[in-house]
Amino acid sequence: MGKGQRSWPCLTVVGGFVLVSWTSLRRGEALALSWGAIDMPAARIHVRADRGRYGEGPPKSSTGGGIVPITPAMVAALRRHNLAQASDAAENGGRVFRSATGGAIDGDNCTRAWTRSLHKSGVRHVALHTLRHLAVSRMISTGASPKAIQAVVGHASISLTYDTYGHLLPGSLDLLAQGLGALEASAGVTGHAEGFAN
Repeated sequence: MGKGQRSWPCLTVVGGFVLVSWTSLRRGEALALSWGAIDMPAARIHVRADRGRYGEGPPKSSTGGGIVPITPAMVAALRRHNLAQASDAAENGGRVFRSATGGAIDGDNCTRAWTRSLHKSGVRHVALHTLRHLAVSRMISTGASPKAIQAVVGHASISLTYDTYGHLLPGSLDLLAQGLGALEASAGVTGHAEGFAN
């Protein structure tokens, strides 16, 4: 790893929070994540389950599971975590995140761990779900289309994505003007004054 670059932490509970802050996984989706749902070569997470108070079930989204892209740094961290679990992964259901005893992590315990982490770090309290919003704001900052973001976060409709994150999206009229300007430049148009001459 080059000078100045940072690796991801080992995917303990804290590492799991970091993963959520970059992928937009819901708490239950992260807790239900299995190694079989991660395509390392393609750098994709397939959201196939959600863990709630009464166990695991299908994803919360009415559209079914989404496909979440992950960065090379995420893949590297997941590979390290997978190797650390290799000796007993099969007997623990292939879960990416699990309790100290090897079982599934309870959602409320996960939230309490988040609260303790904030308190220990001296950071003011914010809801765990805020990490999902942080991830989406990062996606928006890359210039990704709202439709692509909708697919990743698992919203049932594009209107929900706009209603929730529309205030963070660049102004559509500004983008339209920029796009038209780019078309002008590619066509060699330098001005329109002659077109309005009497």
